[in-house]
Amino acid sequence: MNRPAKPFFAAYAGCLVAATAIGLSACGKAAPGSGYAVKPGEMAVLSITPVEEVSSGDNLFPEGDFEDWWAGAPNPSGRYVPPGPASGIERVAGGEPGSGRGQYALKQTWAQPDSRFNELGRFGFHVEPLEPYAEYKLSLEARTNSAIPVQLTALGQQETDGPMVPLAIPLLSISQSEAWQPLEARFVTGVLPRIVFTTALTQFPESDEAPFLLIDNIHVEKIADGQKPESPAPDAGSLIANGSFELWPNGVAIPLGKYQGPDAEFSRIEPFMTVVKDGKIALHQVWEKGDGQAPPSKLFGVTAVVEPNKKYRFQCVATRPGESVAQIEVYGKKADGFQAIAAPLFLLDKNANNFSAYEGSFDSGPHDTVLIVSRAAGIAANAANRILWDLWQLAPEDS
Repeated sequence: MNRPAKPFFAAYAGCLVAATAIGLSACGKAAPGSGYAVKPGEMAVLSITPVEEVSSGDNLFPEGDFEDWWAGAPNPSGRYVPPGPASGIERVAGGEPGSGRGQYALKQTWAQPDSRFNELGRFGFHVEPLEPYAEYKLSLEARTNSAIPVQLTALGQQETDGPMVPLAIPLLSISQSEAWQPLEARFVTGVLPRIVFTTALTQFPESDEAPFLLIDNIHVEKIADGQKPESPAPDAGSLIANGSFELWPNGVAIPLGKYQGPDAEFSRIEPFMTVVKDGKIALHQVWEKGDGQAPPSKLFGVTAVVEPNKKYRFQCVATRPGESVAQIEVYGKKADGFQAIAAPLFLLDKNANNFSAYEGSFDSGPHDTVLIVSRAAGIAANAANRILWDLWQLAPEDS
């Protein structure tokens, strides 16, 4: 079926890019400051040259036309995830003659909003196996009566029962329309072989009619072979590469750059897309227990090359919800380990769910390489200790 030109969305290494034939959404980040932004972010329009797609045309999700959905069956097929109590699905009549749609479509109707933070219980479908770092295109037709857009999110999994990693939140936003809309989105798999797409309506519109979503003709195909990304160069004006955490391939344990992951005994890190300072990704660190006695090699951190005996300033933004505690420390790297330079450089002392700016200065001493780490000592018993980090920057103090 011939379709009009329309915007597409792409997630590259965790960075969701919105573009048309002449537009591209920038994933740049602003200077540190207070407050936070919830996607979608601001869009900078640039001129680009269209690139020809390499597509096999093979549909990796043939169940997406709902033609084999038996009457009375609760679910279209085993590749669909049935919804929880917030909504229900049913088979309905498809398109009119000449519409390009078959005899049946899927209708999802909400009785209550979906959970904002929990993907469990949402309706969705999964596609597997996918190739590492390859680019794929998801296309579908949809229609909703909801004045608040219905979001389609993408989550990755290493295995069927494994944890779900955010890939793009949202991947698509489906706006209110009386007519069917053709939509498409592009995404890069990272190292994840399985992708789960879920619908989400976390707020209810003011209407006497229950909100619903109609979906048909879901199609998934590979459009580019995978290529492992190269390690990034330091950010402009900073000695830290990828201090914004935007370059974080899906399923990879740590962001690209000179980062080291924390020992799982103490904490874990993950990309976070729901609340960010700017751009598309922040780093969410959750401590299982205090790491006050752990050596720097077992903490989350980043390495940077510096000049000896020179003053430097480290800046970042962070949230500190509730009673969470954390601090930034700086160590000089030696042949036989690390030497404390500033431990701590500063404490996170601003109680806020919004991002606050922090900075501290230190002298590099005899060292030509420093390790900047986060630490949480003295965690309260049974307390959730979690910090959102963003915009890590290091520069000479006189710059």
